[in-house]
Amino acid sequence: MARRYLKFGIEDTFGDGYSSGEDTSMPMTSVSLEIDRQPLYEESIETYNPINVFGGGLSVSGSVEGTLRPRSMVDILEALCGKREDVGDNAVFTLDYPKSLEFNIGEKVINESTETKLVGVIASELNITAESGEIVTFTLDYIAKEPSQTSFDNSFEVEKTRPVVFYGASVQIDNGGGYQNLKVQSFNTTLNRSIDDDYYVLDSATLDGIQLDGHAEFNGELTFTEREFEEMKRMIYGDDVNTFPANNDLQVSKLKFVGKDVDGDDCIEIEFPAAVWISGERTISGQDPVEKTLSFRLVENDADEFKITVYDVNATEGGEE
Repeated sequence: MARRYLKFGIEDTFGDGYSSGEDTSMPMTSVSLEIDRQPLYEESIETYNPINVFGGGLSVSGSVEGTLRPRSMVDILEALCGKREDVGDNAVFTLDYPKSLEFNIGEKVINESTETKLVGVIASELNITAESGEIVTFTLDYIAKEPSQTSFDNSFEVEKTRPVVFYGASVQIDNGGGYQNLKVQSFNTTLNRSIDDDYYVLDSATLDGIQLDGHAEFNGELTFTEREFEEMKRMIYGDDVNTFPANNDLQVSKLKFVGKDVDGDDCIEIEFPAAVWISGERTISGQDPVEKTLSFRLVENDADEFKITVYDVNATEGGEE
């Protein structure tokens, strides 16, 4: 029996919740929930303090953090990306208009047990971090339409799938000759859908739906080993042969993050078909290893599209369906 939990699932219609039995779960490191009533204060020339206060647009937001378990995160990835296509035992996610989720946050304490139900949950930003010597982790930031109190699920049991750790993670690059592994010590990517968190309309104090507020910002940062020079040169000079910025060109490469689970089975691939090197930093300190970091951002590519593939989505913790 779980003392605390998070259940989640895709909504068919924004704010209506998911159908019974269509939720999933996974172990979480932390779950946060912030409620801001955004009060409206009526001021008057007669007094030093406001004379009235009213509830404003209800703001519901938070984040969830945990170990990267892609097979448990297919609903989150579908909500963030917007489109899911099942190809055999695999799920492929590409960009479309985002979808909404329902969250159920359970908490059991000595004197009381409760569950907070959030409907109209919008996955606004997903961050994935892989560092050498560590478990691969994720953080999801969200906003939601509204909360309500429901009954704690005493029968809840967390669903476990195999996680990704650093020795199963790799970053590959293709500069025209096919994908090759990069020698990196860390990889961090942020997938931000630029969601409007202030989308209120007349006759309602809650969010009215999902509205985009700009282009998606999919970017990342890599920390290279001391011996890696080629990508730093491409960032500075536009390619790996020039010794000065040629025509102010930027290097555009294909990048791929590959994650295998702890059993060594393919688990997730994130493909950036047009990653532009936008900045870099090199630090030399004493006789410490030289630190090299490069940042990139995804731009549109006519030939290929950004996509996330989760392999063998029905595999359980033991590796069986």
